[in-house]
Amino acid sequence: MNLLHIVPNRNDVDKWARVAKELNAVFEYNDFFDPELIENKEEYEATVEKYLALDRDRTKDTFHGVFYDIVLNSPDPAIRETSLKRVYLSCETAVRLSCRAVIFHTNYIVGFKNIYYRDKWVRDMTAIYKQLLDDFPTLDIYVENMYDDTPELIRRLAENLRDEPRFGICFDIAHAYLWELSIKDWIDELAPYIRHVHANDNHKDQDSHMAIGTGSIDWSILNYRQLIKNKPSLLIEVSDEDRLMKSYNYLIKNCLYPFHMRNRINMEVTDDMERILEIGRELTIQKDYAKLLENIIGEAMEIANCDAGTLYIFNEGKLHFMIMRNNTMNVYQGGNGEPINMPPVKLEEQYVCAYCALHNETINVDDVYTNERFNWKGPREYDRMTGYRTRSMLVIPLENHDGKVIGVLQLINALDINGDVCNFSENNEFITSSLASQAAISLSNMLMIRELKDLLNSFVGAMVTAIDSRTPYNANHTMHVADYCDKFCRYLQNLYLENKVSYNITNDDREELVMAAKLHDVGKMITPLHVMNKADRLSDRLPIMEMRFKLIEQILKTEAAGGKIDKVKFEEELAGLNDKIEFIRKVNTAGFLPDDMLEKVNSLEGVSYGTGEDKLDLVTADELDMLRIRKGTLSAEERHIIEQHVEYTEKILSEITFGDKYKRVKFIASAHHEYLDGSGYPKHLKAEEIPTEVRILTIMDVFDSLSSSDRPYRKESLSNEKIFSILEAMVREGKLDEDLVRLAKECFCTPPAPAPEAASSTDTK
Repeated sequence: MNLLHIVPNRNDVDKWARVAKELNAVFEYNDFFDPELIENKEEYEATVEKYLALDRDRTKDTFHGVFYDIVLNSPDPAIRETSLKRVYLSCETAVRLSCRAVIFHTNYIVGFKNIYYRDKWVRDMTAIYKQLLDDFPTLDIYVENMYDDTPELIRRLAENLRDEPRFGICFDIAHAYLWELSIKDWIDELAPYIRHVHANDNHKDQDSHMAIGTGSIDWSILNYRQLIKNKPSLLIEVSDEDRLMKSYNYLIKNCLYPFHMRNRINMEVTDDMERILEIGRELTIQKDYAKLLENIIGEAMEIANCDAGTLYIFNEGKLHFMIMRNNTMNVYQGGNGEPINMPPVKLEEQYVCAYCALHNETINVDDVYTNERFNWKGPREYDRMTGYRTRSMLVIPLENHDGKVIGVLQLINALDINGDVCNFSENNEFITSSLASQAAISLSNMLMIRELKDLLNSFVGAMVTAIDSRTPYNANHTMHVADYCDKFCRYLQNLYLENKVSYNITNDDREELVMAAKLHDVGKMITPLHVMNKADRLSDRLPIMEMRFKLIEQILKTEAAGGKIDKVKFEEELAGLNDKIEFIRKVNTAGFLPDDMLEKVNSLEGVSYGTGEDKLDLVTADELDMLRIRKGTLSAEERHIIEQHVEYTEKILSEITFGDKYKRVKFIASAHHEYLDGSGYPKHLKAEEIPTEVRILTIMDVFDSLSSSDRPYRKESLSNEKIFSILEAMVREGKLDEDLVRLAKECFCTPPAPAPEAASSTDTK
């Protein structure tokens, strides 16, 4: 597009119309965000009529919408209603003026880093802008970074609306310059969605709207390829003619995009050139491996105008068939990533594709039946079996950035204008080789990313093995929780596509959550095993106590033998001892101590046998503390040690660089014991600070803990019905998300559809 926009002023519309004509520019209306003008309905209407009366084409103009105190997702309904009313007035006015687009600021609280607030803003704005796009079908809508300190939220909003062709980002360079992140880094993150640019200068101190070239901004950024690739329009956002002309002349003098084209001889871009450039762009942005391979072979066949082709990938010393296409024979294999059932080609020079790979050399063969340089047994056998006739062939190596051949592109049977088989021309060879180079770079980058991802996943897998191998009571917990998170997220994704829930879990969100789930217990590598494996209250104290019980029994027998107690007293004392020992064993493994049992435990304090130096307490003070544990098997001190594992998880994961794709893994993993009411640990986060992914992980962690039979404190798994009754109780206590627990119950408790009934023996066919 590359349109130049300027800002007119309602007090002298005729002058600004002349300036726009002289500069071959269009308008961006900035008058109508002024609240005083909005409230003065007569003045507002008169301003609209001034612009309508001008003799000029308004269909390329843009309209800057309201932004003062606009809070579209305010929890206050009065503020929300007024904000929406203002926004709709902007859109209605833009339509009256025949504008192509309207621009709104992000208008969120920049310094407020609350995750729940930021996630909610993205969700709410996604819904609001979708509605605006539906309500105003002739308008594009661009959202401008206002005083955003990072591009995160506006990027997430654009990603949610990436399927809306009329939505985009208006990137304000001066606003971005005020913050720490470089303008280049801002552009790298927002580039796919930038449709419009605002430009003015400052000294990184305030948004002063100086003329371009008079401040501190490095304006070479306007020629940055990431910025210009989508051909955004550009507004010189200054309010007077002097600063406008200074800005315009500075851009012309320095040949800055898009004005540098005014100083160059026009270059004609042919259809073929445009197609090749477009193919290169498509190969660069393709993220799916199988689709990339299919695109490479498909585009190469189209550019070379040939009938068939094969794409090989070099792996483990051989060339493996990845994609096979033959239009005449209707053969299309490998395009969905399915394996091709053909043996790989050995790297022997007798085979043309192997020779191409070994010598990194393009080979153009006029007719495989007359060429004696290579072994053509394969193509001839294929022809014999199918009736096909292989004739011309162009074989091109795919070379990565290190100069290594990573694959081979083999094109078969070039076609002339009449559709007859002919030779591959030198032009075919040159253009297709150029395409192959672009394809090889894209493929190499993707393979490198896959290798790095595989490396990270293998590292995480090793960590999971180490975590779960430390104790038999944790053997499958980590992978179960990760699998549950993955299954539940896919369930939510399907419900979202059916417009049944508002949770927009992307594939990246799901992968990030699963990664966090795999690492959520990594801190347990530091937790002492005797605490992790504690199956009962007394644990390793019990064998010592058993020895003491036998010694006490021996004391009673000695007293009876020495006549200190008679036979009746001995039997009473012995029976009482055995009762107490049996009670201690029962308390040791009880899941919960009711009041009567706790009272009986307390009665054991001070109970002793024997006298003098032979006197022995039945239980020690430390043992009594363990027996008094009301619920579970851990003392308060031991529970604190267990709870520290999340702090260790955060410390360990802080040492790992996850990159942007998994940047929230550390937070999600280390927050899985936080509850909505703030009673969780370690940071006692409240509901508004706990994002959806953490809420899901918390539920899945509890779900697996309750469903597993390999817990130290439980030998039998609970039914799903019982598990969800416990989870629902935690919802009532304010700990877990009610909607997510309900959806999890649907996901994990919905019975499978009944199998179709088998046909009876009396059925006939």
